[in-house]
Amino acid sequence: MIRTLSTFVLTLVSQLSHGQYEAWGTATSGGSHGQGVIYRIVNDQYEVVKHFEFDYATSGGIEGGLQRSQDGRLWGAVRARPFPYGALIFSYDPTSDLHVEHVHFTDPVGIGPSGYLEPLSEDVLVGTCEFGGIGNAGTVFTYTISGNTLVRSFDLDVLGLSQPTGGLVKHPAGLLYGVAIAGGDHGHGALYRYDPASGTAEVVHHFTASDGTGASHTLTLGANDVLFGMRIGNIATGGTLFSFDPSSGIFAKRFDLNTPGARLPKGRLLNDANGLLWGISTEHYGAERGRLFRFDPSSDSYSVIHTYFQHLSGPPVTSPVVTATGYILVFAEESTSSVLGDSFMTFNATTGQVATQADPLGTPMALCLAADGKLYGFDTGSKALIRYSGGGVREVVNYFNKALLGRVPSGKLMESGTGQVIGACVSGGFYGKGVIYRLDPFTLSYDTIVSIPSWESYSDFIQLVEEEPGQLLTIINHAGGGMLMRLSTSTGEFVPLASFTVGGVGRPSSRFVKSGDTVYGTSTQGGLYGEGCLWRVNLNAPQVDTLYSFGPYPNWDQVYLGGLCEMSDGRILGTLWRNNESNVNESYMYIHDPISGTINIRQPVINNSAAPQFHHGFVTSPSGTLWGTMIRNFAQPASSAIVGYNPVSDMLTPMGTFENLYFAGPVSVDTEERSWAALNPSGLDSPPSMIIRWDPWSNSTDTLHVRTVSAEGTSFLGDILLTSFGVGVEERTTRGL
Repeated sequence: MIRTLSTFVLTLVSQLSHGQYEAWGTATSGGSHGQGVIYRIVNDQYEVVKHFEFDYATSGGIEGGLQRSQDGRLWGAVRARPFPYGALIFSYDPTSDLHVEHVHFTDPVGIGPSGYLEPLSEDVLVGTCEFGGIGNAGTVFTYTISGNTLVRSFDLDVLGLSQPTGGLVKHPAGLLYGVAIAGGDHGHGALYRYDPASGTAEVVHHFTASDGTGASHTLTLGANDVLFGMRIGNIATGGTLFSFDPSSGIFAKRFDLNTPGARLPKGRLLNDANGLLWGISTEHYGAERGRLFRFDPSSDSYSVIHTYFQHLSGPPVTSPVVTATGYILVFAEESTSSVLGDSFMTFNATTGQVATQADPLGTPMALCLAADGKLYGFDTGSKALIRYSGGGVREVVNYFNKALLGRVPSGKLMESGTGQVIGACVSGGFYGKGVIYRLDPFTLSYDTIVSIPSWESYSDFIQLVEEEPGQLLTIINHAGGGMLMRLSTSTGEFVPLASFTVGGVGRPSSRFVKSGDTVYGTSTQGGLYGEGCLWRVNLNAPQVDTLYSFGPYPNWDQVYLGGLCEMSDGRILGTLWRNNESNVNESYMYIHDPISGTINIRQPVINNSAAPQFHHGFVTSPSGTLWGTMIRNFAQPASSAIVGYNPVSDMLTPMGTFENLYFAGPVSVDTEERSWAALNPSGLDSPPSMIIRWDPWSNSTDTLHVRTVSAEGTSFLGDILLTSFGVGVEERTTRGL
């Protein structure tokens, strides 16, 4: 039974303000797309404001890439999933930085837009869908910009073809040419041309087996208005490079890409200023992971410009493009055995020598050069429109899938010295392992500081501590243990400080506390008895020291550690509770004195399954009182309570009680000593998730928000962040209770 306040005496500092408190938090699920939200609650308004959703709004493949219309806008077609969003056509204006989703595809128009959108005039774009239409064979569609209309213009089934890929290319004579990879007289697809004036089409060449098999990508208009393309083939037969001259109607296979390392060509050929063609192959052959090659149509000669080796990178993934300075640029994805990550390289168009190399933090699918001299493209997951400028500087223009910004926000937010809210997600990002993100509460702009490297992983309740402006401390876990890291918020660069090993200190808990130049934390494994330990790292000479080993605990199967906090006198306080299969529990707080080096066990609750256990640890209030949470888990009804600890009298007093609810994280204490917290239900018959504020003076609770719809976010996780925005102090008074 939780007691009422008796002889517990506190000295508290209150704040009378003409501004408002702002509380920020995260939900690990819910939102319109079920992936969690960032929310804000403003004091005295008692209302939750949802500011950001982690979602899958328009995920899916983007075939081909961007194409620039005559007015300078960039256009693309997104293969969006899941239902009901569907495929869509969008535009982006580099001048105004405006992104617009224009129209969604319907089944009658076509399914799965494939390839570039070719400008037919200032007002008309033409493209292809791989499926849909008569016989589900694919379609040619037309989009009119001024009327925002999308119509099906031609069915490939009429020609006995199916699966048009790569879109269409406009020839100077006015007709559009494309490739279908199936159907035709020989079953290997065909080259066809489409007349937009009459809406009719005809086959100009039926592919034979010797012409090459497999998929084909967008055609390229080369020297003398001759069209060039490639057939991918397979690992056994290789691919081919072919040409078609519309003026003579002559088709020719120009080169067999069937030697080791040259097979599996992909993407679109680039025609440079000298009439030379540049392309990529992606075959894994020995240590090779692909090639950049150059083809001279005047002599039918093939040259290997660059080989991508396994120990340096993965295969090339983008078709070559020409930069504003005349270099040839290609991106390569990260290799599992490489430490370089995704990278781009530029090559001298005359000599073929490497000109620059850099890490862009994310690999695009396709690129185009816009009128502003910058390169635009999509990431490998087809979920973001990105822009590159000189020196490899990368910007995210628009996220089609906010999973790249992170999924499942963690339980710890912090306010930086510049007023930004910084947090982390435990999945998502470019490597799928999570991100550290930044939210400007004034403009509500959101960006990713860094994606967690693919060989690392985060866990829930991520701690972020600002060491100094622009510099954070955090812990990243991995299979072998973990690492205390320093992170620059300006460059996104990690610097390892101290390493944790499973066989030594153990895998660190993510919550830690910084006191001066020392970081204190805990591990749930490792230590002398393998039951975990309290550790310390001196930032001036980083190494991990074990201060106290928990255990030995025979027959105990679970150990739970609460977060650490620094007391007003510099001592470090933490909590622990554990249980066995018979639901017998032991729970206590411990206090470490850095001066004497001693550990004192305080307030033990032993061998009583009905007694409350320490839960998320304590936080230090402005008055020096510590406020924490306790939970009664095994006796019914389940309950949670806010408790206060007076370090002078060594008295622990349970205060606010919440039946059938559990705290989502530690309480947050404002300058008036009130505790803010998020609570989640303990069972099906429990109250819904809610945000509360508890006042120790009256032992009363204000329910600030009760979750009523899942779009607001469910399963709250972690701390409530009380920011300093808008708070003005007029008077401070001292009160006793």
